[in-house]
Amino acid sequence: MVYRRASKGDLSQVSRFTDWWLSGRGKAKGVEGAVNDCFISRTQHEKYIVRYETWLCIEGCDIVAWAVKEPSGVLIHLLVAADRRGRGIGRGMVERLKPKYVRSKLDQSTGDPIEFYKKLGYRKVDTVKSRSRFDIDRLRPSRQKNIDILVC
Repeated sequence: MVYRRASKGDLSQVSRFTDWWLSGRGKAKGVEGAVNDCFISRTQHEKYIVRYETWLCIEGCDIVAWAVKEPSGVLIHLLVAADRRGRGIGRGMVERLKPKYVRSKLDQSTGDPIEFYKKLGYRKVDTVKSRSRFDIDRLRPSRQKNIDILVC
């Protein structure tokens, strides 16, 4: 397996990888561990690759993991292909990114990943509502906090 930073040339393959595992394509095929939780646009991926620190883990010719760290040092995305989990790939990604903080969505359909981060030395310091582009708290004041903030 090869761990490396993503480049603009990886954009199409990164989009296909996250679409497969996050936006329902894998789930539609019945792949265990695939979800239908979110969609990340190609424009957002390009922003991550150009302005953030984006890492890939490649096995053969396939992306098997993807992670994104904001310039402020916050890990905002970590995705390991469901059929590759439990092999230390996620740990390898976190070790390379060395995030100061982790934003971990606790209501994912695959479960709460906080135990994974605790094993890596992180501890929970807060739970907040997810970010939005609109003043969503006014629109939906009953919205629950669903993002754990962890620090190492």
